Amino acid sequence: MGFEKSEKNMEHDRENGREVFAESQKDNYTQRNRFTRMCIGQALISLLDEKEFSKIRVQEIADRAGVSRMTYYQYYHDKIEVLDDYLEDIISQYLNTSQHSERVGEFGDYEHVLHALLYFDQYALFLQKLKEIGFYSLIVSKINAFVLEHIPKNQERFVYEAYYYAGGLLNVFMKWEEDGKQVPASDIAAMVTKSKKNKLQCKKEKEERKKE
Repeated sequence: MGFEKSEKNMEHDRENGREVFAESQKDNYTQRNRFTRMCIGQALISLLDEKEFSKIRVQEIADRAGVSRMTYYQYYHDKIEVLDDYLEDIISQYLNTSQHSERVGEFGDYEHVLHALLYFDQYALFLQKLKEIGFYSLIVSKINAFVLEHIPKNQERFVYEAYYYAGGLLNVFMKWEEDGKQVPASDIAAMVTKSKKNKLQCKKEKEERKKE
C-alpha cells in the first residue's frame, strides 16, 4: 500500500515537471526564437508582392526565410498562423514602447495618437497587404484581443470606449496611408484628439443640463 502511494506521488511529481518544462519551452518560443519567426513572417510578406496568397507554397517561404520545412512546422501549421504571429509581434512591440515611454502620454492624448500613427507607419505595407488579400478582419480581431487583454478587471465598461478608440484610429490610419500620407501625422493626431475632446465636452454639458 505504501509502495502504491509513493508511485502516485512520483507520477504527480513527473506531471508537475512536465508542466514546468512546457512553460520554459513557451518562454523560449517567445524570446529566443523570435528572430526565426520574424524571418518567416517577412519571407511570406515579400512573397505576397510576387504572387497570390493561395499560390505561395511552404517550401518557398522556408527558402526565402533561410530555414528548413521542419523549422517552419515547429512554429506554424499554415500560412495564416504566420501572418497572425507577425501581426501579434508588431502589436506587442507597440504596447511595450507605449508603456515604457513617458512621452507617449495617456490613452487618447495627442502624444498617444501621434505615437500610434508613426509606429504603425513602419509596417504600413504589411497592414495594407493584409487588407488587400482579404485579411483586414485579422487586424481588427487581433487589436480587439489586445484591448480585452489590457483592460483592468474592475473597468470592464471601459472596453467599449477602448474598442471605439482602437477601431476608429485603425480606420483613420489606413485611410491616411491609402491617401499617401498627404496630411502630416501631427495634424491627424490633432484632429483625432480635438474630436475626442469635443465629444467629452458635449457629454459634460448634457450632464450639467440634467442637473438643472
